[in-house]
Amino acid sequence: MDAIMMKYAVIQAGGKQYRVVEGDIIDVELLKEGEKVVEFDVLFLRDGEEARVGAPLLDVKVRGEVLGSFRGPKVIAYKYKQRKRCYRKVGHRQDYHRVKILSLSGAESATAALAVEKRVPQDVQVAAEQAPVKKATAPKKAVGGAKKVADGAKEVVAKKKPAARKVSEKKPVGDKKVGQKKPVSEKKSGGKKSGT
Repeated sequence: MDAIMMKYAVIQAGGKQYRVVEGDIIDVELLKEGEKVVEFDVLFLRDGEEARVGAPLLDVKVRGEVLGSFRGPKVIAYKYKQRKRCYRKVGHRQDYHRVKILSLSGAESATAALAVEKRVPQDVQVAAEQAPVKKATAPKKAVGGAKKVADGAKEVVAKKKPAARKVSEKKPVGDKKVGQKKPVSEKKSGGKKSGT
């Protein structure tokens, strides 16, 4: 039953999500160097029996203290192409920051924040409903290849004609020099002579 009543948050850090409680120590990537205290965006907050879900984020922040930085284990990327003697081996070590969660700020005032979210001034609602919606219209093309000009007159634009095909002249067969076959009578006989 204590697990249901426990206060926790789901935070977003370095493109990943973490479920944290006050006092947790997590390893986070992609933080700025030199910061001692960090704030994380909150996606979900559970405070006792009350739960809040962000769309996509809540207006609550989770504060953490940076304890130090370290590098993760080496990951090897190896690519090769078979039968080509082509390969590539690359190693990578990710930088991490160890962070201790100090407080789930705003968790105490979750009910007050919910009341503020629901309350919207009436004049803001009325102004939003009465605001005219303008649609952007593109100029329409005229039929028959004509352009519309500002003063209302039509300027006729000539349509493009398709490119004419080039007709290649065929050369006579006798002009052929390269790869031309010799007549049968001119061929040299390379074997035994027949007939005698």
